[in-house]
Amino acid sequence: MKNRPLFISFSIILLATAIAYLPVLSRGFINLDDDTMVTDNRLVKHPSTSSLIRVFTAPHAGLYHPFVTLSYMLEYRLFGLNPRAYHTTNYLLHLLNTTLVFLFIYLLSSSLPVTLLSTLLFGLHPVHVESVAWISERKDVLYAAFFLASLSAYTLYTVKASKKYYIAAFFLFLGSLMSKPMALTLPLLLLCIDFYRGRKRSWYIVIEKIPFFALSLLSAVTTVYWHYHEKPSKLLDYSSTIIDRLLFAVYGIVFYMAKLLFPVDLSIIYPVVAGSVPGGTLVISFIAFLLIVVLVLRYAKNRTLIFGTFFFLFSVSPVLQILPVGLGMHADRYMYIPSTGIFFLISAMIYHAAMKLRAPSRVALFAVAGIYIALLSTATWKRTAAWDSIALWNNGLKQYPRSELMYRLRADTCKRDGNYEQALKDYCLSLDSNPYFAESYNNRGNLYQLLDNTKKAIADYSMAIKCDPRFASAYYNRGLAFEKLGKNKEALSDYSQALSIAPLSAACLNNRGTIYAKTGDYAKALEDFSNAIMSEPQQAEAYRNRAYAYLFMGNHEGALKDARLAEQCGQTMPAAFYEQLVEKQKRPHKNVRPSR
Repeated sequence: MKNRPLFISFSIILLATAIAYLPVLSRGFINLDDDTMVTDNRLVKHPSTSSLIRVFTAPHAGLYHPFVTLSYMLEYRLFGLNPRAYHTTNYLLHLLNTTLVFLFIYLLSSSLPVTLLSTLLFGLHPVHVESVAWISERKDVLYAAFFLASLSAYTLYTVKASKKYYIAAFFLFLGSLMSKPMALTLPLLLLCIDFYRGRKRSWYIVIEKIPFFALSLLSAVTTVYWHYHEKPSKLLDYSSTIIDRLLFAVYGIVFYMAKLLFPVDLSIIYPVVAGSVPGGTLVISFIAFLLIVVLVLRYAKNRTLIFGTFFFLFSVSPVLQILPVGLGMHADRYMYIPSTGIFFLISAMIYHAAMKLRAPSRVALFAVAGIYIALLSTATWKRTAAWDSIALWNNGLKQYPRSELMYRLRADTCKRDGNYEQALKDYCLSLDSNPYFAESYNNRGNLYQLLDNTKKAIADYSMAIKCDPRFASAYYNRGLAFEKLGKNKEALSDYSQALSIAPLSAACLNNRGTIYAKTGDYAKALEDFSNAIMSEPQQAEAYRNRAYAYLFMGNHEGALKDARLAEQCGQTMPAAFYEQLVEKQKRPHKNVRPSR
C-alpha cells in the first residue's frame, strides 16, 4: 500500500502522455523518408532469407539499423501499408520510454518528486513529437528504449554490484546500437552515472567500460564507412574551417537548450547549416555558452548540475557537426535522449528551490510549473494533430520562407496528390531560392515527364547533373527520358553512369539490360538482369526479362524457371510467352526479345 501514491502518480503521467499524443494514431505517411524507409522499401515489402541477411549485413539509407527494418517488415506482413499500425508502434514505444525514464531517474536519484517531474517533461514535451509522429523516426523511439533500459540496468549494477545487471546493460546497449548509431555515446553516460552515484574513482570503473567503448568505436567507424559508400558526395564537407565548426557546435548547444526551455516555432526542418548562421546569432550563442560554462564551473561540486549538463552534452555531441557529416541541419529528433539530462536538471532545481520557499511561494512555484506543463501538453496535441505533409511544409515555410528544401518537399506532395500546377510553382520557387539545388531540378524533371514534356525533363535532369555530378537518380531519370525518345545510345550511357555511382540499383540494372537486349547484346543483358536479381531478389521485372533472354538464347529450362519466379513475385507472364517457349523448342531459330 505504501507504493500506491507512486503508482497513481505515475499512472496519471502516463495517461496524460497517452492523451497528448493520441492524434498521431490517425496520421498517415509523409513524403520525407517514409517512402525510403517503408512504402517503397523492397526489403520491407518482399521479405526473404536473402533480404534478412542484407538487413543485418548492410546499411539502409546510410545508417545501420536492422532492428528498425525488422519492425517494419513485421508490421507490413501483419498490416500491409496501413499507417495506423506504424504510428501505433511509435506511440507505444514512446509510452514505454516515458516509463523507462521514470525507472532510470528514480533508480538514479531516489527522489520521487524529481522523478515525477522529469518523467512528466519527457512524456509531454512537444519537441519529441517529431520522433513519435514520424514513422521514419522509429529509429529514435526504438534506440531510446534499449538505451534507457541499458542505463537503468547499469544504475542497478552500481547499487547492487551484481554482474547480471552489467551484462544486461551491455546487451541492451548492443540493441540500441542496432537501432540507431547515435547510441554510441552511452559509455560516456555510464561515467556520468558513476560520478553522480559517487563511485570510488579507480582504474576499475574505466576498465569495466572497455567493452562498451569498443562497441561504440566499432559503430562509429562502420557508420562513417557505410555513409561514405552510400552518400559519398554528401559525407564530409571541409569547406568551412574548424573554427566555423566549433562555433556552429556552440550554436547547436544553445539552440537545442533554447528549444527545450521554450519550444516555440518548431519545424521538421531547420534549414540552417554550418557557415550560414548570422554573425550576430553566433555571438549571442557564444555568450550564452560562456555563461553556461561559468555556471558549471561556479557550481562544479553540485553533482546534479554536472550530471545533467554532461548527460546532455555527451548525448547530443554526435549531431553537433564538429566532425562534418552531410549538411548538418538541426532537428527536434536529436533531442529525444539528450533532453533527459536537461529535464532531470530542471526538475531537481525546481524541487530544491521549492523546499527552501515558504508555503505560499511554494504553491506559486508549483502553479507556474503546472501552467508550463499544461502549455507543453497543448502544444504537443496540436503538433501531433497537424502531422501531415502539406501542413508541415506550410508551417516550415512560414518560419523559413526561403527554404529551397521545404518548397521542394511541398512540391513533391502536390505532385503526388495530382496538383501539378502548384507543384511546378513550388519547384520554381525552390530553384529561385537556390539555383544549384540538384534535387529540385531532378524532381521537376519527373513532373515534366508526367506532363509529357520530355524535352524539358531532359533539360532539368542535365541541370541536376551539372549541379551534382554524382547524382545517380538524375542520370537514371535522364536515361528513362532518352529511352522514351528512342535514343538508346544516350540512355545506355546514362544508365551506365548511374550504375558507376550506385552499382546496386536493381531498377537501373534491369533497364540497362533491356537496352542491351534491344541492341542484340543478350550476354550483357543476361548479366544485368542477374545482377538486378542479386541486388533485389524480389525484382519481378528482372525475372521476367531474364526469362525472355534465356528464351532467346535457347535456355528453355532457365526461361521456364524464371517465368515461374516472376509470377511468384507478382509479375503476370503473358500466355504468349509460354506459346513462344513451345514454338521456340520446335523452331530454335525464331527470335524473341525481352521487354519491360
